[in-house]
Amino acid sequence: MSFEDSQNTNVAETGAELYEALFEHNPCQTIVVGTAGKIIKYNKAQSEKAARLPNPGDILFKDYAGNYETDMYAEMMDCIHTGQQKEFPNQSYAENIFTTRISPFPGGAIIITEDVTEQKHAEWNLEKAHESLKKQDVKKTAFVINLAHEMRTSLCILNNALSLIDSGAAGKVNKKLAELFAISDRSIKRLAGIVNDFVELSEIEEGKFVLTPGRVDFKNLIAETLKRHKDIIKERKIKVKCHEPKTEVFANADADNLSKVFGHILENAVRFVGKKGRVDITIEDRQSDVSVSIEDNGNGIENDKMLEIFESFVKFDVPGSTTQGGMGLGLTLAKGIVEMHNGQIHVSSAVGEGSTFQIVIPK
Repeated sequence: MSFEDSQNTNVAETGAELYEALFEHNPCQTIVVGTAGKIIKYNKAQSEKAARLPNPGDILFKDYAGNYETDMYAEMMDCIHTGQQKEFPNQSYAENIFTTRISPFPGGAIIITEDVTEQKHAEWNLEKAHESLKKQDVKKTAFVINLAHEMRTSLCILNNALSLIDSGAAGKVNKKLAELFAISDRSIKRLAGIVNDFVELSEIEEGKFVLTPGRVDFKNLIAETLKRHKDIIKERKIKVKCHEPKTEVFANADADNLSKVFGHILENAVRFVGKKGRVDITIEDRQSDVSVSIEDNGNGIENDKMLEIFESFVKFDVPGSTTQGGMGLGLTLAKGIVEMHNGQIHVSSAVGEGSTFQIVIPK
């Protein structure tokens, strides 16, 4: 006997034999009924799983396998009369759960029933575990938010105390102490910024963040943002050029919060370009909105990371950069604030060429 012959020894050679093999070895309970719902044929799965086997002349879902939550006999007869197939998920019978499909054909119907009890119990257990984790996550988030509020208050008090000492209110401050106070001030402000970002992002997610809109001069807003970041721009010898129209550019928005948006994006641009890099800011006054683009000539962002760029706590390594990054909240917060303005934020990037962030705010 050849290898092919040995492989085909147990394979049905006729259509009838193949049909019979498929029917008998179907792992789902399969029953064939006539037009009146009387059982004509059932498979081995039915014999193995049923509490009792059908008797000659039994009507399915009436004399045999009754007491479903749904009137399955009526549904079956409706399928037979209309010729429409129907599926019934999560039907309870005895202590088990089944999915049933009724497929009519001329002269009757085939009813295929699958026992999904274990699957459903596993899904329910998974759902319970998921709900438990959600509750734990809510508690953890509430704790961290409360901690952040406490830290913000303490940092504010500490910063005020250092400012008073540095001003000489508690006595003369020598040069060495002044330098230490300056270092402490930068560290406190950086930590306070991270805490504020976390609190504000949490407020956005909880729907508690409130905008205070007003008439915003975008040219002035960008100028103020650049002024706040002049030290790091100068330190890293970055060339920043602003392209703006000669006329005024206004829109109805929250100036303070949009300033945070542009600040976060500018800080990222400064980090990514490295020393002696270039950042171009373009302000456009369009018919129904204002567009601000911040473009850098840094290393760019890889395509697989672009999808994660606005997610919380996502940070990317910047080759050649020694600038400290935050907690990966800046862009997430920026996106949230822009969307609260019914605006849009887009990013495009090419590895080795740089990145461009565009913020569009409706007027």
